[in-house]
Amino acid sequence: PIKQTMNVILKPDTETLEEVVVLGYGSGKKIGSIVGSVAKVNSEKLSAKPVANAMDALQGQVSGLQVYTSSGEPGSSSSSYIRGVGSLTADNEPLYVLDGTPVSSSVMVMMNPNDFESVTVLKDASATAIYGSRASNGVIVITTKKGSDSNLRFNYSTNLSVSTITEKLDVLSADEFREFVP
Repeated sequence: PIKQTMNVILKPDTETLEEVVVLGYGSGKKIGSIVGSVAKVNSEKLSAKPVANAMDALQGQVSGLQVYTSSGEPGSSSSSYIRGVGSLTADNEPLYVLDGTPVSSSVMVMMNPNDFESVTVLKDASATAIYGSRASNGVIVITTKKGSDSNLRFNYSTNLSVSTITEKLDVLSADEFREFVP
């Protein structure tokens, strides 16, 4: 018998690869072929807004996503709803998936939106086929930026605001007020 050795070298082609979801019951498929209503926000749109909260960066970027923030302070809690409130008694928050791991909404408060590569919002009930009943209120899938050794880049951004009194009113002093009021 004649034995032949064949060496095969595979070269990765990352330019044609799209986001793939691997299901527990099936094979890997494109996320758009599994879920009916998908909205994706890239990092350029997220970093364009100076916000104190990562969820505030999504406000107005995805149709059907409502983000409510209690205040503008950094670290303030926010709540979000995809296509409104689905239950009167149960939790209405969507499922947050950060780099493939489900996380709570309190983790989102600590995240920097400049660290996000992309945010994909799965808005309809077919997201439950991927993530189960936890996805009944929708899913927000966050992919963070990865480091690379090819291009070293340093970004610095700052915001400055100055508050001044535009018109100073001439008011009574404490002694003048006591004389004025009987």
